Amino acid sequence: MKLIEGKLELGIGFQGQGFTAQIFGAINGEIPIYISFEKTGPKEFEDIPIGIKGEIKGEIGAILEAHYILKVQSTIENKISAKSKIFVNKIKGLNGKIIISWSGIEAKIECGVG
Repeated sequence: MKLIEGKLELGIGFQGQGFTAQIFGAINGEIPIYISFEKTGPKEFEDIPIGIKGEIKGEIGAILEAHYILKVQSTIENKISAKSKIFVNKIKGLNGKIIISWSGIEAKIECGVG
């Protein structure tokens, strides 16, 4: 089940004298939540795990096109992810862990002629 999901995009472009230029940016993310438990015997539930994951991805880029002769597109992406698992226990209460990871920055440039 997704708790939150969102996307924000922004761009601006210019056109004139046979060229087109555009600069754009986007941020999107989601936070799904999941609960699972299993009872294997007559005892009460020991730990009920509740998992939450989140991911935020950002991208900025630019496109330049001149007289249908040259087209250059570049983008830079960045992503941060987080996972957590919380255990609910009748006697111990709440405990858990959080793992945060960063994918680094990835840059792409595409050029075309014609």
